[in-house]
Amino acid sequence: MVSMEGSSRHVLLVGVEREVVERMVPLLQREELQVLSTEPAPAVLNLLRDTPFDLLVVAYPLPELDLQELLATVRSPDSPSRRAGVVLLAPEEALGEAASWEEEGVNRVTAAGWTDAHLWQAVADLLHVAPRAGLRVLVHLGVEMEDGEELELSQAVNVSTSGMLLQAPGVFRPGTRVRLTFRLPGEARPVTGTAEVVRVSRPDREGVQGFAVRFLGLDGDGVRRIAAWLARQGGEGGAAAWT
Repeated sequence: MVSMEGSSRHVLLVGVEREVVERMVPLLQREELQVLSTEPAPAVLNLLRDTPFDLLVVAYPLPELDLQELLATVRSPDSPSRRAGVVLLAPEEALGEAASWEEEGVNRVTAAGWTDAHLWQAVADLLHVAPRAGLRVLVHLGVEMEDGEELELSQAVNVSTSGMLLQAPGVFRPGTRVRLTFRLPGEARPVTGTAEVVRVSRPDREGVQGFAVRFLGLDGDGVRRIAAWLARQGGEGGAAAWT
């Protein structure tokens, strides 16, 4: 267990295996985040009622602790960690089942066996969410399939310099990589680049069926152009609790 003194941002690891903790702690501490690792005991709920955390990383499944109760405690209106990001670390075979908890307040689901880069990105996406603004434009998606590239058409809902929320009748599994093309309003030249699906949307809370993508790389000056467009719109100035 690591002391939480001397740091302004705190991360709680619940029931995460020692090997994964040893991989994650150096990544987190490089960003001057203070990390507390604990067993999945009922006492965790008391800790969450009294202590503010910026991020929770929770092993899935948790036989010793009721996950629904844990999430209800975190998202309670009087919780000091109500706006914390929540990441579930699940075995590969349980990713689909774990994803169902996104309806209950989980922000990301990732596999404990994935690379350090994937683990860190799931954390970084929630700790460093860029300002965003509503954007209603068509987005062309290219997805690499075994028999070639599959082309899809979706509609953007909002955009930031780090990613987009897309509305589409079908969804892609988190981790799917796509090639995208879209135009910012008032600009003739399209923005192009690659992105990765990070989660499926929650229609009951977000009002759209679709998925969110994280930009892996935008061609040319794509990031600068999005940032300039956001500045003109005023953006939202911050991240929603359920990003």
